[in-house]
Amino acid sequence: MMATEWEVDAAHSSIGFTVKHMVISKVRGSFNTYTASPILFDPQNPNSISASVEIDVASINTNNEKRDIHLKNPDFFNVEEFPKIKFTATGIKKTSDGHYQVTGEMTMLGKTNQVVLSGEGFSAQYKNPWGQIVSAISATGTINRDDFGLNWNKALESGGFLISKEVEIELNLELVKK
Repeated sequence: MMATEWEVDAAHSSIGFTVKHMVISKVRGSFNTYTASPILFDPQNPNSISASVEIDVASINTNNEKRDIHLKNPDFFNVEEFPKIKFTATGIKKTSDGHYQVTGEMTMLGKTNQVVLSGEGFSAQYKNPWGQIVSAISATGTINRDDFGLNWNKALESGGFLISKEVEIELNLELVKK
């Protein structure tokens, strides 16, 4: 079987993150604008994949305008100098039926690091009302934001820091077969 080409349906997909705030709660956010290359994937040969995503950092949305403005400035993402976050898959390993471990390179603030995402997908395909074959993938992983130079923080009087170093990443992508 040959690799199948899938296009990301951005209207039914999301790229988000969660980070602990003040050690006790979580803040969720998303990036509303991104482009994804067509995903090439062969379920019979799950060790090969071709996929990449480029995120427009200025599209960050945490449902708090003041925080979003701060996240865009040089304390964090510095969107004027580094407007994009890039992820390119470099390998995939099947861990069980419909579950995979995707390895890739993420570039943020000019620094590139290896990232590992655990995910599931391609286990079901359906025909939508417009006659297209659709499927989906979801993946999660954790990065240390310090590895990318996102190290602004404030120490708390009671111990700990205002923002966790660990950031959970979550991708939910609906795909249309080409």
